[in-house]
Amino acid sequence: MLNGVRIFYTSDVPDTSEIDHAEEWARVGRLLRERRKDPRLGIRNQTDLAHRVGVHMQTINYIENGKRPIRDSTARQLEKAVRWQPHAIDHIRNNPDATATTYADDPISGSTAAVEMARSMLQTAKALHTQLPGHPHTVETITKMLNDFEAKLTELAKQEFSTDILAVLNEIYALRLEITKEAKN
Repeated sequence: MLNGVRIFYTSDVPDTSEIDHAEEWARVGRLLRERRKDPRLGIRNQTDLAHRVGVHMQTINYIENGKRPIRDSTARQLEKAVRWQPHAIDHIRNNPDATATTYADDPISGSTAAVEMARSMLQTAKALHTQLPGHPHTVETITKMLNDFEAKLTELAKQEFSTDILAVLNEIYALRLEITKEAKN
């Protein structure tokens, strides 16, 4: 203290630049953990991933729990280990809608294609519902379409479950409830 004024040293003042990005790092960690668990990658646990990347297991733990930002060099190694496209981690930080497979550098699987088609169908159904509210024939057609896709995705989930399939199933369910509720009014 100098003349009643506290002097701050840079070590006394917390660095808030990374605190502002805590949600982004938490998303990266959550999606990294989800991706690591994909059986096609053959990564058994955090220790296995740490060995592949060349870092300490505790580093992987911190990253997966969103407790620390990732160095660029480590990010590139992680992306290779979990077969994400180059700079996927940067994109995930800026994309709150990203999933563990959004930036995957895998050949497209049947389930991924089905999920993408279901998402496209869902967007079409939402657009039709918005453009033609209250038309009984449209409501009936959209409901049938949603029911058909839900049944097919449910069967797919029994064979090859993924959180992407679950997310689309939840969206289908929510839209169907909304349409049914509006039709009754």
